Amino acid sequence: MNGKIVIARKISFFRFCAYKSCILILLISSLILPACEESVPPVDNPNIPPVLTSGTVTPMDGGVLTVFEFEVTYNDEGGGAPRRKDVVIDSVAYAMVHTETTSEGDVYEYSSRLPVGEHVYLFVFADSHGYPVRFPAADTLTGPTVPSPENVTSDQHWDNWPSWSPSGSQIAFGSDASGNHDIYVIPAGGGTASRYTDEPEYEADAAWS
Repeated sequence: MNGKIVIARKISFFRFCAYKSCILILLISSLILPACEESVPPVDNPNIPPVLTSGTVTPMDGGVLTVFEFEVTYNDEGGGAPRRKDVVIDSVAYAMVHTETTSEGDVYEYSSRLPVGEHVYLFVFADSHGYPVRFPAADTLTGPTVPSPENVTSDQHWDNWPSWSPSGSQIAFGSDASGNHDIYVIPAGGGTASRYTDEPEYEADAAWS
């Protein structure tokens, strides 16, 4: 009987130790796990993609001396200036300049003359994180078609200093047709020139406003 009792006590002792070990492990786990959870850094909010709207070029008609204005509005709810801000004209990228901030977003512009021919364009931006956005979302926009230069005057006078109107429909130029050197205006497609100034002073290099 003594042997059996001793064995029973040994078994009880081991069960007691195992039970105590389980409690100890659970206690340690309860202390370690919260500490591990607290050490995990919070996940940042996902980046909100920027948006491009109102991409245009003006005027849509003009000549080789016309200055074309490309404009687009950039909006980034995540904040920060764009890392890239290009207008791509005929597959060549040109950096745009921020001109103003409106209720719709930040307005960017690029001004340039264009060579003879048909032109296409699009806008490609990237936010401060490098996330890209383009306008339009696919393909390209149809730009101005610049015709080959042609004579719009055919007189024997000294006609010079041509300046295209913002709309591209008229050309101002200097001429000595009246005896003095005055400013004249003629339709871009040719026609009859109208005398714009009549002063004794030499007048040239007209600029549209």
